[in-house]
Order: sequence, then structure tokens, then C-alpha cells
Amino acid sequence: MSRLTDSFREAEVRNPHEFYNGDEAAGQVFIAYSSGDTWHARAWIVYHIGHDISGNDSLRSGKEFLAGGNKERRAAALGEAQDWAAQRYGIKDWVRDPYGSYGEKTFVAARTKELKELNALAKAALEETSG
Repeated sequence: MSRLTDSFREAEVRNPHEFYNGDEAAGQVFIAYSSGDTWHARAWIVYHIGHDISGNDSLRSGKEFLAGGNKERRAAALGEAQDWAAQRYGIKDWVRDPYGSYGEKTFVAARTKELKELNALAKAALEETSG
């Protein structure tokens, strides 16, 4: 992914689901892209931490917005997912998180800052014990 997301592994945050999970993340909504597999089509998926909003018996617990195979459809599906989630959850400002998913702007900024601070503390503690 990136140096930033690699550094988050120290805090056991390895993907968007873990980024939006935790004490401060209860009830968070985020939108992640799935490139599809044998059983699922390519889609942007709206997740609400702690809730199954799929409306079906799918293995996924999120609401899917089919993205198709081209850039235009993928962008349109993201817009549809953001509009749907904005209406349902009141989120107005979406921002891309370090994993390439989208979440509420204030939460993403605060969570990124929190994880950076945790990593800085862990690094300082490691240097103190080894030096």
C-alpha cells in the first residue's frame, strides 16, 4: 500500500475494516471498493460498522453499488454510494482514507492522526529500550 499504511500495521490496522473499527469508530460508515471475485461483481460497498445493511443473505454486510468494468461506471457507482450513504447517515464531506476507501472527513483525519501518534509513541518506546 504505502509507508503510512505499512506503519499502521504496528497498531494492527491492516485494512479499511480495521481502520474504521475500534473504540472511537463505533457506528462509522465507509465506502470500500471490491474488485470482485468468483461470487461477487465489482462494486463500491457502503459499510456501517456493527450493522448488516446488505438487505440480503450475501456474504457481504454492506450495501453494494455495481461498478462495472470501466472508469466512468466505477466513478458513477461511487457517486451513487456516497449519495445513498449521505441521505441515510447524513454524511456530507467524504474524503479518501489511507487505504483508498472513503469515509467521513472529520473521522478520517482524526483516525489518521491517532494512528500516527500511536506509531510515534511505539517507535520512541522501542528506541528507548534498544538504546
